[in-house]
Amino acid sequence: MQHLAMTCKTLYDKDYLDNMMILKEKERHPVIIFKDIFTYFSSVKRFQIKVKNFVSDILNNNEVWRELKENINNIIDHHLFIKKLRELLIKELLSLTKQTEKKWCEETSTIFIHSVKGAIKGLVLCFENNLESITNEYVKNITLSTIFHMIGTHEEYPGLFDKISYFRCEECKKLKNEVIYSDKLLCMKCFT
Repeated sequence: MQHLAMTCKTLYDKDYLDNMMILKEKERHPVIIFKDIFTYFSSVKRFQIKVKNFVSDILNNNEVWRELKENINNIIDHHLFIKKLRELLIKELLSLTKQTEKKWCEETSTIFIHSVKGAIKGLVLCFENNLESITNEYVKNITLSTIFHMIGTHEEYPGLFDKISYFRCEECKKLKNEVIYSDKLLCMKCFT
């Protein structure tokens, strides 16, 4: 009886692991195809400008700033600043992905929001004894810095947008996300 129980458990574990492998194989991340590197940078810049303008405008709204300031020690998703920022991020990410990656856009905006809330909490800790010194300019700068460093296109480690952006190599005609522009767009393999 004990051997039968062990055999059943082993078969269950194997079935579970097989199913996990099938799920893993079907898992995919968004792929956004850009015709050239200039279109990519233009899209990233457009995203940054829209986010920057929105954050500046909303933090200059007295009602939004007052609510944020009054709850600076406990910022939650229902506060106007966070709620509206999340809505804008989803909208702009959908625009970047040409409306094709709704789930990814929602999950990514949630990650942005959690990161922004954590950054603001860090700001609060820095001004722990002098919370009235926190200005909307400080919150704006830390919000934008957090989001823009996550999407970064200039670091040794690829940012969020670098990981999902693909280009067609003009030599081998394959889609690649690591390319170099040298008279024409080339993947790393064709470049070397």
